Amino acid sequence: MKYKIDNNIPIPSDTYKCDFENMKVGNSSFVPVLNGRSCSVIRSSIEYQASKYRKKNNKSLRDFKTLTRTVEEKGVKGVRVWRIQ
Repeated sequence: MKYKIDNNIPIPSDTYKCDFENMKVGNSSFVPVLNGRSCSVIRSSIEYQASKYRKKNNKSLRDFKTLTRTVEEKGVKGVRVWRIQ
């Protein structure tokens, strides 16, 4: 069986980027679950981004620490990330 080859089909964005640069201690951000993703996948992605941010900016866990929780806000399931250190 042959499949049709398509051109110029944009790749959907499944990237969840947190603005750690501007996040101060006590700030938080809500990331909604989209495209059938699981909250654990999003939490893992956010935690990975936080570790990359620490490494890129020469920060230790004492300087920059986040906390993520699965939440539902206004009927939308998602992940909230707090900067706690």
